Amino acid sequence: MLFDEEKPLSDRAEEFINQMQDIVNSNRAAEKSDNTFGPKETSQQDMHAVSVYLSFMYPDRHYIFKSSVWYAFRDIVGLSYPSLSVYTHRLTGYEDLCGHIRNVLLADQELISLHNDWYNGSDNEHPKDISDYHLLTQDFIYAIGVHFVDFDKRPAYFEEGKDEE
Repeated sequence: MLFDEEKPLSDRAEEFINQMQDIVNSNRAAEKSDNTFGPKETSQQDMHAVSVYLSFMYPDRHYIFKSSVWYAFRDIVGLSYPSLSVYTHRLTGYEDLCGHIRNVLLADQELISLHNDWYNGSDNEHPKDISDYHLLTQDFIYAIGVHFVDFDKRPAYFEEGKDEE
């Protein structure tokens, strides 16, 4: 059901998450004496998990969603994109916004040339890029959102006040 691309993404994501929680609830009810499942146990299936499954199944159509990385990227780059909460569904909004970023990256011929040279090198050691630049887009968003505080400063994971070696 989750991989049925004929159905709206928002419906599939919500149905999958709900079905996974129903399984946990059923297991909790069936194991009253065992208490394997606590009263607040969840399925651990959320928008991030759904996006991972979808991007692994269809790497040329989907992106891996992590709202904290998206918001950090948006703020660092200074984009005026709205919050994901304004969309009817956060995952579909995220994919739409990633599509805009992907189009910007595709316009950078030097970046695309470097990317293609690596994937299509003559050494045949590198895998073929089957993501249609979706993985490149994810990597770009992640690198900016996680590793950079500011383009003119050191990466965020460096400790403040620590001298560079």
